[in-house]
Amino acid sequence: MPYKIPAHIQAMLDELRALRAELEENEAEVLRLEDRQNEIRRQQNVINGQIAAAEIPALYAEKAANEEEIAELQERKRYYEIQLKICEKEKKEYERKQRSRRIFTRGGMLESFLREPLLMTDEQVHDFLLAVFRMPEVDSLLRKLLDDARTIAQEESEKDAENEEN
Repeated sequence: MPYKIPAHIQAMLDELRALRAELEENEAEVLRLEDRQNEIRRQQNVINGQIAAAEIPALYAEKAANEEEIAELQERKRYYEIQLKICEKEKKEYERKQRSRRIFTRGGMLESFLREPLLMTDEQVHDFLLAVFRMPEVDSLLRKLLDDARTIAQEESEKDAENEEN
């Protein structure tokens, strides 16, 4: 006679079988959902790839435009650097000419006060000017002239500052 399984054990076995069947269904559902998820990912990758592929020509065009702009800006930079060098050279030349003009003008003025300057050597003229500028009267006059010039320059500077503020 076959062994009769008690009812409560039979119920547990039936419940176990039902749980196994449910587990298998759930595992199948999980696999189906994972497949669906993978399919969606593949589709997203395809879509993203198509979108990216569609954007590639635009990105290359933008890159080319940016490279062209960079080249143009570098060329402009070189141009302005050359212009700056030219301006600096012109400024030095202008300052040199101004200095030369000042030296010739003032030298001419000093020479005009010398008696027969062509007979004197450079060393004699130097010694004479040194003696003259060491005289107390000449020194005090020179100081006064320099103080007046500084005062005028300071007043002009203050006026310029006021004009810039307005």
